[in-house]
Amino acid sequence: MITEKHLGYGCMWFVGVSLTSFFGMVVYALITQHKTIDNPRYTVGTCIDYEGRGSKGSRSARFEYYVKGKRYIEEGGSPSYFIVGDKFILCYDFEEPEVADVMEMKPVFIKGEETGKSVGYITHYTGGKLFDVQVTFKYAVGQYLYERSMTFPEDYRFKGIEKGNLYEVTYWKNDPRRSIINLEVKGSSIPWNPEDYD
Repeated sequence: MITEKHLGYGCMWFVGVSLTSFFGMVVYALITQHKTIDNPRYTVGTCIDYEGRGSKGSRSARFEYYVKGKRYIEEGGSPSYFIVGDKFILCYDFEEPEVADVMEMKPVFIKGEETGKSVGYITHYTGGKLFDVQVTFKYAVGQYLYERSMTFPEDYRFKGIEKGNLYEVTYWKNDPRRSIINLEVKGSSIPWNPEDYD
């Protein structure tokens, strides 16, 4: 016969297993977030395409970079965060250039890329003590409205970022989907009504 005592033990066991699993996932995510590179050097990696991987057909962005004229490929994160043509600072090992890490918090435009300015409207923001800050924003270029998500260091949670804030956005004129929001520079106004797009 199941008693209240048995139910209590069962609940305690379930909570214990759940908490252990959760903290295990958190620790795993923190450990695997960035690779350890012993002899770091830096270059620029360019998103070239998305490639399937894993038994469930998940995909990841692939980045191309060159060291001493030799081409290398490094996998990045989920394609939902990247546009083909995106460029990021990439850290590689001087002794083993094939060991590399795409620095997703450091997007860049390089010399010769023609850019324009817009104002981004924050539509979503998440961030906490254990995880990086994720910001989703919308911005207009001409008559088109674009949406983009970016990752920032977790200390950005102290900067007063919240839905509705306006910040400067730099976009690539060849493909305005490729953009970088600058959370250090406030935007003035937007030529569209956010309520029409919620």
